[in-house]
Amino acid sequence: MRFAPEANHGGNAGLGEARDLLEAVKAAHPTLTYADIYTFAGKVSAETMGCPTVSWKEGRADFAEGEGVTPDGRLPDAGQGTEHLRDVFNRMGFNDQEIVALSGAHCLGFCHDDRSGFSGPWTDTPTEFNNKYFTFLLNKKWVLKNWDGMATSTYFWDHFAQFSAARVTSHMPCGMPYLMRIGCVFDVDWCL
Repeated sequence: MRFAPEANHGGNAGLGEARDLLEAVKAAHPTLTYADIYTFAGKVSAETMGCPTVSWKEGRADFAEGEGVTPDGRLPDAGQGTEHLRDVFNRMGFNDQEIVALSGAHCLGFCHDDRSGFSGPWTDTPTEFNNKYFTFLLNKKWVLKNWDGMATSTYFWDHFAQFSAARVTSHMPCGMPYLMRIGCVFDVDWCL
C-alpha cells in the first residue's frame, strides 16, 4: 500500500495521510523497514485507544516498488451488501461468525465522505476500543435516515423497499452502523 497503484486502491483511501506522517519516523530511523514502521504504528495506535496488548516483533521486509501489488477491489465495499462481504472474507478464510467479530473494529474511527462516500462515526466513542458497535446494532432504535450515500449506493436502491420496512439506520446522530445492521436485518443467521 506504499506505492501506486495499490496506494490508490479504494480500500486504502485516506491512508496517504498516515503514510506521510510516518515518513518522519523513517527519516529518523532509516534502518527500520516501512513494513515494521506501519505495523508498529498500528499496534501502538490500537493500544492507545484501549485495545488489548498486541504482540509484535520486528523483521518484516519491504517490497520494492511494483512487487507484491494486490489487485484493487479485494477489500469490502460498504455499498454492496452481505454477499459481497462474504465473497471478500470467505476468500480470506473467514466464516460468518468471524466476519461479524471482525466488524467489531468499527467501534473505532469515522467514515469520511471524501474517501468512502459515507460520513460519520460508527459509535459515539470513536477513539475508544469497546463493544459499542455491537450494542448499538442490537439495542438502538433503527429508523430510515436520509444520507448522502443513498444517491450513489446501488445496493441501497436495489433494496429500498426492504430498507424502508426494516428501519435500518440509527435514530441517533452517528448512524453509521446501518451497514452492518443491513446484513443483520436481511440475513439474521449471518449475524449469529
